[in-house]
Order: sequence, then C-alpha cells, then structure tokens
Amino acid sequence: MLSISKHADALEVFTKKEDEMSMSKKNQGGLVLLILMALAIFGCTTETAGEALTFDTVAQGVTESGPADQLFTNSKGWNITLDKAVLAIGPIYYYSSEAQASLFDRMFGINSAYACPAHAQYDKGTVLGEIRQQVVVDLLDEEPTATGVSEGEMGHCQMFELHFHPPGEIPSFSNEKDIDSLGGYSFAISGNAEKNGEEIAFAGHLTIPDEGTMRIVESIPADVVLDGRSGLALVQIHIDQQLTNLDFSSIVDESGACLEDAGDGVCQIGEDSQAYLAWLYGVRSRESYSLQWQE
Repeated sequence: MLSISKHADALEVFTKKEDEMSMSKKNQGGLVLLILMALAIFGCTTETAGEALTFDTVAQGVTESGPADQLFTNSKGWNITLDKAVLAIGPIYYYSSEAQASLFDRMFGINSAYACPAHAQYDKGTVLGEIRQQVVVDLLDEEPTATGVSEGEMGHCQMFELHFHPPGEIPSFSNEKDIDSLGGYSFAISGNAEKNGEEIAFAGHLTIPDEGTMRIVESIPADVVLDGRSGLALVQIHIDQQLTNLDFSSIVDESGACLEDAGDGVCQIGEDSQAYLAWLYGVRSRESYSLQWQE
C-alpha cells in the first residue's frame, strides 16, 4: 500500500484514478437506469388491441401422477390421501407478457421478487382475458369446475395470475353450500398422512395474510395461444405441490398425540406448526399452478 504522506504525486495519481473509476461507475449506473427507463416507457404502453375474444374457463385439482384424490408422497416422505380439498379462487387474469421472473433473471440477473415488490409495478402486457368473480373449487372433483366466461382478445398468453381471498370479499357465483364448506377461509383440507408406519389424521384451514400482494400469485408461466379455436382455459391446481413440504410430525407431540385436537382423533394443522407455514408457502408458489388449453 502506498504511503500517502511520502508520495504526494502518487496520491494525486491515486485520486485521479479514483475519480475516473467513480465516473465510470456513474456512467454504468446511468446506462442501467436508461435501460430500465426505456423498458418502463415501452413496456407500459398499451399494445395494439387484438381481435375480441371470449372463452370459457375452468379449474381443477391435480397431482403429478393424476387425479388429486389419489395417494401421493410429498418431499418429506409422507404418503398423503385427501378426503377434502377446497379453495376459493378468483379473480383470474391472463396476460401476454412473459413471466417476469425469468425475463428479469435472464436480462439483468435480478430476482423479480425483489425488483418488483409492488403489484403491477412491471409491465404485464395486454390483458387477454379476465375472470373477476370468485369461485369455490373442489380439488377432488373428477370434473373441472367452471370459473366463468372470459372476455378479452386474441393473443399468446405467456403468464397468468390468481387471487385468493376469503369468501365474501369478492363477488362469487358459487352456491351457498360450497361457500360454507370453506368455513370462512380461503383453503380447507383434511385427510390422512402416513410415514414409516405412523398415521396422522389431519385437518386444516388457511387464509393468506392480507399484507401487500400476498393474496395474489403473480407471473405464473403459461404457453397458451388464444386464437378463437374451440375449447377452454384450464387452470390446474397442483395440490401435491401445495403440500410438498409439510411435515405432519409438527402437529403431534413425541407420543403421537395431537397438539391441537380437531375432534374424533383428527389433528388440527395449527398456525404455529411447520406444516401450516409450509402449506402457506405452497399455496403461494407459482409451481403449484399451470395453465392448459383443453379442446
């Protein structure tokens, strides 16, 4: 390291280089800022409207191996069989832009979860379709649940978003019986989990906290061309992904007794348990949802 007191000339050179480096960094920063501003200017402009289009929409519960009512094994090694899995979904929006996380990661190496914390802060492209009401979906039903007719326009849907609010906060066309099955919550499940001979009957209900945009699962990747051909847009809800990280041992004590008893030997998924937090994470994960065109 140079001794500044003995080498005044060296200090001058050092300072000059520091100034040059500082200017270079400022120029680089300015360039990045200009690029981001350009993206905002061009990205936030309204695209040329396409031809008007209406299409039917549905939602259905699935697992990697097939129907949601079949046994599946999660990442914690629990073999899960559900006898109830209900949720309230909607609104639903279909967009033309590419899913933002992959776009920002590829262009700038920025995690979009931190780059765009506010809803609609980034461009989502043209709204190709929308369902504004809420619908109760029985994920164990063999047939898809109708979620409404969307009005929009033709285009390539590359991402969609799902809203999850408690029943009653959003207008719903589901019947009162279906709404009541949720008990006032956004999600409700029950079933049996088995691992290494240990069996746990469980039940739980969940509402995503009303904080920021937590109740909106944004930028879910899609690849569906909306061109007016016959068929419908199918939102698949991957219940095995929603429950993949649940450790059901967190809802019982060392003796296997329920930490919170839901009655009849059924253990409640308590809000302080690992299972509840993992469930909350799962329902907010983009990997728990996909979009297909069903003809």
